[in-house]
Amino acid sequence: MKPNKKSRVKVTVEWGYESHTLEVPIARWRKIKKLNEDTIRGKGYRYEGVFYWDYWTFNKGGAMKLVVEYGGDGGVGYEGRFDQADIEGDPFPLEFTGSLMDGPHESIFAIAGIELSEEEHEKLVEVTNQRDLLNECQSVEEIETLETDTPCYSDRYFRYEIFDIARFRRELGVAIKRALSGLSGARFSPPS
Repeated sequence: MKPNKKSRVKVTVEWGYESHTLEVPIARWRKIKKLNEDTIRGKGYRYEGVFYWDYWTFNKGGAMKLVVEYGGDGGVGYEGRFDQADIEGDPFPLEFTGSLMDGPHESIFAIAGIELSEEEHEKLVEVTNQRDLLNECQSVEEIETLETDTPCYSDRYFRYEIFDIARFRRELGVAIKRALSGLSGARFSPPS
């Protein structure tokens, strides 16, 4: 069922022993899920008789990031990943693009919330690439969108869709461990 244009996604986070919710129009949420940076002013809230505006910033400084600030002095109520928030009414997958030559245009490690040491990252690049790791994850759908065959330049372009970030995180962790397992000194532990 396709959502109507008036539908909204509710994103709820907690700070200060209170829940704070932002209602995002469905079209705007789809852009956020495509990892576009966006800041939205919430409806505001009262705390101890004082009114504060709340500002929700998605994907600034990296994929999947959410920072909720309040007031005008830069107070931060929530800072984390937006897939860790309580989200209601989300009909869309996470989407990002890539190409055969360049690989994904976003860091798949940032999307999954997996941190690699510089040494682990260098070892991983020696044996595989991000597109191959994505293709090992059953939770990721790779959809070819375009193929170019221009003289001296040819490439294939893809759109990636992920509906279950937690499953993707687990599968990517296993794929990384498998890729590093043949290397001496690999210490990577996949997320649980």
